[in-house]
Amino acid sequence: MAELLESKFPEVALAQPELLAHHYSEAGATERAVAYWLEAGQRAARQSAHPEAIAHLRQGLAMLSNLAETPERAKQELAFRSTLGPVVMATQGYGSSEAARIYHRARELCHLVGDTEDIYPVLFGVYLLDLVRAKYQESIDVANELLERAQHAEDSGARAAGHMALGVSLVQAGQPSLACQHFEQSLAVYDLEQHLPLAFRYGLEIGATANAYWAWSLWLLGYPDQALERSRQTLALLKQVKHPYTESRGLYWNAVLHAFRREWPIVDERATGAMRLAGEHGFALVLAAGQIMQGAAVAARGQGTAGLKQIQGGHDAYRASGAVFQRSYHLALLAEVLRAEGSQEEGLEALQEAVDLVETSGERFYEAEIHRLKGELLLAAPAKAPTAAEACFHKAIEIARAQKARSWELRAATSLARLWQGQGKPEDARDLLTPIYDWFTEGFETADLEDAKALLDELQSSFDAAFSLTQTGPQDPAVAARP
Repeated sequence: MAELLESKFPEVALAQPELLAHHYSEAGATERAVAYWLEAGQRAARQSAHPEAIAHLRQGLAMLSNLAETPERAKQELAFRSTLGPVVMATQGYGSSEAARIYHRARELCHLVGDTEDIYPVLFGVYLLDLVRAKYQESIDVANELLERAQHAEDSGARAAGHMALGVSLVQAGQPSLACQHFEQSLAVYDLEQHLPLAFRYGLEIGATANAYWAWSLWLLGYPDQALERSRQTLALLKQVKHPYTESRGLYWNAVLHAFRREWPIVDERATGAMRLAGEHGFALVLAAGQIMQGAAVAARGQGTAGLKQIQGGHDAYRASGAVFQRSYHLALLAEVLRAEGSQEEGLEALQEAVDLVETSGERFYEAEIHRLKGELLLAAPAKAPTAAEACFHKAIEIARAQKARSWELRAATSLARLWQGQGKPEDARDLLTPIYDWFTEGFETADLEDAKALLDELQSSFDAAFSLTQTGPQDPAVAARP
């Protein structure tokens, strides 16, 4: 039957390779069945039919194990595993133990078969495994290996992926300025038409991913308008690439950017879109992360109890996936909602967990904000601790300056200036906040810059009133009564 389909109905063989794989399997023609199971799995993966792809590829691998160990079998197994890895990651999450087994075996096979273009998506998969476990130095090492191999082989697609991977790890590690350099280099060699098919080999579309994280980096560095423009380019790319996993991730990344900007209606919209796609395609990690972002947006609209429940549910699902990266950020979102709900002690516990994650993992992109939030929670607690809070604000400013994260520096300085204002030190508050605010050249309509400007105006009014009083002195009522 399989031979009849091949010879008489080639269009069926092309459109339904799984049919021939099935018949050859039933006929006991293992080698020919394996070839068609691979073709069927690759075809399903290109169509983002993840359950079908997984089923076909697992069937092929099972049959492949019955063949003698030869160099050709090793090459075939590598092809199976490099195709299976991205779809398993998409459906089970980057923390999947099955994904880890797939990629570690694939890397062994790369050493067995020698140089092959399959090494690039395999290294990228290993990189993602390290990234999601918040092993940032390990992920940087693997990304550098990918980039060095790609440059030696003059493979532009792998070069774009290598620079993008390095940039993403550097953002997470609190080095946004260096990350921007890699995103720029990634997109300099990236070509949408040429490199779009790589999305199905690497599991992520390179251009959209680089643009999304470049937007994060620009915002951290204090360029809100440039970040917004870069995020618009991300959304435009997502419409073109037709890669559902990247699209769902891209909507989540965009939700985070707008959360940085405190634009909660947009956060809600993007998170809803990410969750819809994740639900349709079974992307467990995206579904959990989208739920966290949507919960934060719901809470920001005044529905604290509902938002808190969503964040906690999303966080539990995210943790269950095995993912560690970005959890310090999610914990900070949880703490902020707990503060608004009057649960300061629970909020401080969440922030302590976030601090511990920062120290053990090196995930530092939200570190300054975590310390600022701790200060705000200490001030909101029934037994206020202004001295401890002030120390937290100073630490947040110190961290932000070390990372050149001007947006976090502005937010922490605003918190400290507001504390000093309440303590009767308006001049100190003004002197702290003014140079930081004056550094900015864009984004003056964003919530953080508007808050800082409003506080500076209040401080200036207090200073002017105090200065006027010292110049004129108290007026004698008798003198004031004279015509």
